Amino acid sequence: MKIKNLKTSDKISLTFSVFNFISLVLLLLAINIIYFSLWYIDIKKESLYDMNVNYDMYNSLKSENNKEAFKNYILSKDTIITPHDWWEVICSTWVSLKVHNDNGKIKEIMNSLFYDIDSKTYFVFTQDYQDIWEVSILYDTTPYFNSQLIISKISFILIFLFIIINYFFGKYISKVTLKNLKNISKEVSKINLENSNLNLDLDLPKDDEIMILYDTLTKSLSKIKKQSEIQKQFITDVSHEFKTPLMVMNSKIDLSQKSIEKGKILDLNLVFSDIKKDIKKLNKLLEIIFLISRLEDNSINIENKNIKLLDSISDIIDDLKLVYLDKKISLVTNLKWTNLIKMDKTLFNILFENLLSNSIKFNNKDVEIKVYYYKDRLEISDNWNWIDSKKIDEIWNKFARFDTNIEWFWIWLFLVKRILNLYDWQIIVESEMWKWTRFIIKF
Repeated sequence: MKIKNLKTSDKISLTFSVFNFISLVLLLLAINIIYFSLWYIDIKKESLYDMNVNYDMYNSLKSENNKEAFKNYILSKDTIITPHDWWEVICSTWVSLKVHNDNGKIKEIMNSLFYDIDSKTYFVFTQDYQDIWEVSILYDTTPYFNSQLIISKISFILIFLFIIINYFFGKYISKVTLKNLKNISKEVSKINLENSNLNLDLDLPKDDEIMILYDTLTKSLSKIKKQSEIQKQFITDVSHEFKTPLMVMNSKIDLSQKSIEKGKILDLNLVFSDIKKDIKKLNKLLEIIFLISRLEDNSINIENKNIKLLDSISDIIDDLKLVYLDKKISLVTNLKWTNLIKMDKTLFNILFENLLSNSIKFNNKDVEIKVYYYKDRLEISDNWNWIDSKKIDEIWNKFARFDTNIEWFWIWLFLVKRILNLYDWQIIVESEMWKWTRFIIKF
């Protein structure tokens, strides 16, 4: 079974059990290593103690008889005596029998820390007695290793049993801990657009992970509900925007038909011109919605070119003057012929046409538009406040609409924001009540 297929509670208990197992094994090894080191030091001291005492006696007298006596004492143990000049190696009787006076094996024993003979393990302790000999003594450690092996087996069995108990205990604790998550999951499964509230009384501290998740879900669902309501309103408004010009066109056609039936003379060019304006309005709305869709899935082709700001903005203002014939529009700018901006021409026109037309559309008096260009920014301002300062942060929302009496969608400002995001530019809005509104584009 793959770990990724396990439930979260099983993963938690399994991880906890593995961690405990590794920790206990490492602890056991550490204890054994420390115990072995202390035991090794004590055994070495004990093994060499008698020889050191006898050597001290010889060293105080330094006679040949004492030297021979010390040599015989050493050979009474499991030892190897090596003179400093290596002209003769002397082994105790037991060692001679075991290695059959094989010099190769004798040297191998002397150069080892431990040595196996007849299925037994011996530690080799070496001591140099200065002007006499170098002595290697073999100490049988087989009983110690056997006892340690038994203790280790028992320890691993106990650890294994402990881990099994620990796994099921951890699984139980995990289920109890994750119980609130199950309750949250049940509540979430009941949620729909009509009922998007979580009603759970979790007796948990605020900084608890599950409580943080619950609060995050609650806030997210609240946002989703709000967005859903806004989207519904958006659909209603879009329908209205499409329905109104369609009804107007239908009424004009009906009136024209009735007039023709009654034999009245009509200026069809004027009728067709009005219908064409309505169709153009619908077409523009469709184009904008389609453009937003392409911007959001990054499927739009952008061709950036150097655009002359003075010429392009002046052209847009001239076009807007033809649309808003009832308003007097003036442009104040510091733009020069040399001021350029690298941008896609279509996106440029949409961006500035929306910003400039807003300044005109919502202005109820003669409009003075100021466009100032600086090295790192472009400022567009007008002589009227048409944005509620409390809702400035919300105007970029795709579905936002704050004044149902104004036939305008804030979807256009959302589009402005998306275009600026494509170029990593920032936009700041400033507004003073009844005086002015300013858009600052930072490059």
